[in-house]
Amino acid sequence: MEVETINTITLGYASISMRSDGIVHTHIYLKEAVSLEQAKELVDAYLKVTESKKTPHLFTANKFVILEKEVMDFMKNVANDYGKADAMVISSLPQKITGNFYLKFIKPKVPTKFFSNKEKAVLWLKQFLD
Repeated sequence: MEVETINTITLGYASISMRSDGIVHTHIYLKEAVSLEQAKELVDAYLKVTESKKTPHLFTANKFVILEKEVMDFMKNVANDYGKADAMVISSLPQKITGNFYLKFIKPKVPTKFFSNKEKAVLWLKQFLD
């Protein structure tokens, strides 16, 4: 069964969509690191598409996208307050290295896991639906 999109906000570098299954999907189109300003805009868009409800969150990105430490700190200290769990689909070695750093040293406040494919990530996120 195909999952429908209920509401989408499109920014120049990303889209944030509320799915009919209750999972929010953020896709980053950049070919470089996400800036702190962009991370703040993404949180604002997330709050709009979810109507400020906590939801499981699926992240996908172009294989060149990575997160710098200041963005990781922002995710833990601000963005994690709005979600239930984060599943990130990684498709490159730099993303894997960055992801492992985030889990080991930044230590997000919500359950966070990395996947090599979107279907497995969604399956894991479904356990966090009400």
